[in-house]
Amino acid sequence: MVEVVEAKDMVGHSKGDFRNKTLANMWIRYGSVAELIRAAEAMGIDVIIKRGKDYVFALAGTIYYAKE
Repeated sequence: MVEVVEAKDMVGHSKGDFRNKTLANMWIRYGSVAELIRAAEAMGIDVIIKRGKDYVFALAGTIYYAKE
């Protein structure tokens, strides 16, 4: 089961921040939060971070995200 955790702040607030810090080279956006949660479950992800209307998780240098 994937848990959605509310975060007040995240390291790096933009795609540029993540690229400059070499935290992620690719971003994949899902059309809905439900799709993102299904993908996370399929990949074995336990936690999705929610900040405002953004939902995000990372795996192997790729950021997966969706917006409400």
